[in-house]
Amino acid sequence: MKTTNPLTIAIVLLSTSLFVIGCNPVRIHEADQSYMTLYEAKQKAKKEDDIHALLLARSGFTNLARESAAAAAELRTKRREAIGLGRVSAGSVWQAEPWRDQPHAQTINSSPDGTAESAANVKAYADIGLARCGEDLNIAPRDCGMLALIPHLAAIDEKTFLYDQIKDNDSQDWDGMRKVFDSYEYNLTKLIGPTAPPSRVSRKSLFSLKASPEFRKAIDLNIETTFCNLQDQIAAYIDQHEPNALNCSTGDQPTDVKQLKCHVEKFVCKAQSWLKDAEPKFTLGETCDYYSEQTPNADGSQPPGSCPPTASN
Repeated sequence: MKTTNPLTIAIVLLSTSLFVIGCNPVRIHEADQSYMTLYEAKQKAKKEDDIHALLLARSGFTNLARESAAAAAELRTKRREAIGLGRVSAGSVWQAEPWRDQPHAQTINSSPDGTAESAANVKAYADIGLARCGEDLNIAPRDCGMLALIPHLAAIDEKTFLYDQIKDNDSQDWDGMRKVFDSYEYNLTKLIGPTAPPSRVSRKSLFSLKASPEFRKAIDLNIETTFCNLQDQIAAYIDQHEPNALNCSTGDQPTDVKQLKCHVEKFVCKAQSWLKDAEPKFTLGETCDYYSEQTPNADGSQPPGSCPPTASN
């Protein structure tokens, strides 16, 4: 089973909501309409396994990203419109990335113009729009919130593709798996970890914005999808190759895979405790079955698929 690419539903929800609200300038409406047209064409191409049409849609997203960024740069005084165009630009360059196009990503593994693509490219576009937001994201809560969030989910997205390659080839590339886990750990910590003060991309900060309920729902859906990918795919793959229980508190020098397994299982339990303690309340169990809480084994190891009753925050 393939892991799920994060934020597809969020992009659709937020783009569609612009037409319902009807409070953005014409240029934003045109950019959003172009985005939705390309998105629908891309989904159709993927469904029909039409590589040529998929490449055309990706090329269209690349052009839309550049045109929206250029249009935003021209708006010296119309700050909210510039921010909206920045959101379209960042979302478009993300949709142009080949690793969003499973199962076709390995067939078309470069950008339409032949340059290498990466999550850093998405972040560069998002940062341009985010700079117009300044310190107060409520200047345009939906758009600024998206611009803050997109780079983190794009980074997870990119490493999810790397995980799929490792799993499909069963290469047991533990250095690659560590990179996958490190990205999941870093970005999930930013989104739901207890930091003081909260980062502006944290769930708590994003929920404080004056944005729509759909925005919050999309955030939670993507957080849970990311968590479930980590638990049900990445942790499960490692466990498949290292099924023996591991006592993480011992002073042994574990192999790389055992050490990675220990780190992943500890973080899964930590992230699960963050989700359970989240305010506003996080609705758990919609996407995957969460680890149960069980008493450790006699040797101190934790039963597979379980967390200690007092998982540390």
